[in-house]
Amino acid sequence: MIHRIFSTDSRFKELAFKPGLNVLLAEKTPGARRDQSRNAAGKSSSLEIIHYALGSSSAKGSFFANEAFRGQTLGMAFDLAGETVRVHRPAGPEANRKNVFFTGTVPAYLETELASGLTNEDRTISVKLWNEILGRHLFGIASGSTYAPSFRMAFPYFCRLDSDGGMHEPFASWRKQPDWQRDVTLAYLLGLDWNLLSRMEKLRKEESHLDQLKRELKGSGIVGQIIGKTTGLLAKLAVTNRKVCELEKELQDFHVLPEYREIEKEASQLARSIADIADRNTADLRMIADLEDSLAAEKEPAVTDLERLYAAAGVQLPEVTLQRLASVKEFHRTVIRNRKSHLQGEIKAAQQRITKRNTEAANQQTRQSQLMGLLRTHGALDQLNRFQEELGRIRADRDLLQKQHEVAQKIEKGAADLEVQRATLHQALINDISERHERLEAAALLYAELSNEVSERSSILAIEPTNKGLRMAITGGPDKSKGIREQQIFCFDMLLAVMQAKRGNKLGFLVHDSHLFDAMDERQVANAIEAGARLSEEYGFQYIITMNSDRIPYADFSDGFNFDSHIIEPRLTDDTDAGGLFGFRFDSQSAKS
Repeated sequence: MIHRIFSTDSRFKELAFKPGLNVLLAEKTPGARRDQSRNAAGKSSSLEIIHYALGSSSAKGSFFANEAFRGQTLGMAFDLAGETVRVHRPAGPEANRKNVFFTGTVPAYLETELASGLTNEDRTISVKLWNEILGRHLFGIASGSTYAPSFRMAFPYFCRLDSDGGMHEPFASWRKQPDWQRDVTLAYLLGLDWNLLSRMEKLRKEESHLDQLKRELKGSGIVGQIIGKTTGLLAKLAVTNRKVCELEKELQDFHVLPEYREIEKEASQLARSIADIADRNTADLRMIADLEDSLAAEKEPAVTDLERLYAAAGVQLPEVTLQRLASVKEFHRTVIRNRKSHLQGEIKAAQQRITKRNTEAANQQTRQSQLMGLLRTHGALDQLNRFQEELGRIRADRDLLQKQHEVAQKIEKGAADLEVQRATLHQALINDISERHERLEAAALLYAELSNEVSERSSILAIEPTNKGLRMAITGGPDKSKGIREQQIFCFDMLLAVMQAKRGNKLGFLVHDSHLFDAMDERQVANAIEAGARLSEEYGFQYIITMNSDRIPYADFSDGFNFDSHIIEPRLTDDTDAGGLFGFRFDSQSAKS
């Protein structure tokens, strides 16, 4: 149970609680002005202090960070594992809210988990570890696995904050609470196998991942090409992998030659020179052939031809003195010999040129072979860069094919496997609820009794297994009744408190803010308060409520029920200066009613 709520600020009105029903009342001061509202007296702030002492995070906009609280602490004394613990946390804009502090005697079971504080009387521990300790000792929750219940997930059902959206509906304890957290937490609090709900959430994550992969493929325009074609993708992947290996081997053996371009230029020049030599040799060979043909055609004139020529000349040109025939014959022979000698000289010169060129070409070919050998075993830097770019491109292709193959496998096999797993978990959840039907039937019966007691018409709490988790609903009861949502929250929270007491969990208290009673009519408020008082006494837990004095339904209480005996001191008022919980007013939109 909670013993005290306190602050180091001397103006703070320290609250002391007792077992059973406790009412923190805000009274209206006679003659108070309209602007002196009890909704600024600090009733809801007391609930936030409880959360703060029990390891809640402190948002930047909360009143804990207000300048008015600089240098102060806020805390609570309550029972933990059979011993009273006094815990407090710093407030103010620059306070270190990552730790909680313990004052006074520290229980022995906490000694090993506490770090030394400023003095022997003051010890500190991280908020994270504090929440783990609270989970173990107040709810029996072992810290650990992902998607498991935790203290901070369970506790808001026993101290709902209207500012967090805790009054919107019975099954969610804060605004935008994830479905899996609701299911896992309520399964734990109701005594079901929460591990099944945890595994369902893990399965949902896998399905979400599969859907994301499908969307990625759809965005790439290839989703229709790969479904059912993993074999084809695997073949493409094998070919691409081989290309990658080949290029990697080439790059491994690649040697950069700094003079590569000069050598490449020289080799090109040699190739052109060798080709030019071949062209000139061809021209000379053709000329030799022509000369040899001319040489073969050169012959001395026949003797009879010369004699016939001379006879004719003597008749036709009697007055001309002709040389002797023998001299003419010798002249002709000389001319022929000279012609043949010239042709033979030309042939020999051409042959010599060819021989010289062949020698030159042979030398150039040797040099060219040397250069080509260098070029074959070495490369230029820009060639290396092109190789690396090509390797990067092919690797990217391979990675894309690999991803496509993985996605194709999940599309072909994953969806079916996940569907089987979900069906298996659904069946296991059905079996679990069936095996624990007595516990759930008792819970449903208690809820029906409570709803009938509050509204005089019972409602039915239905908890059903689905293939996605728990479906919880409240049916029957008052139709369109004023305050029906508040009635449902009251009955559900009271049900959880009773079940925790029956299971032996040691939280030991339930807190309801005055917002819970705003929409109920007076008779329903009276019935709810009496039911809370009765059940808290019967099952040994503390029930704390905050109320405004003008909402107390004195005329509707049962005979013998003494409401005033449950009002704790001090009573809060709408006195501007000192009547509220903090003993002063501060300018902050974060201050809660």
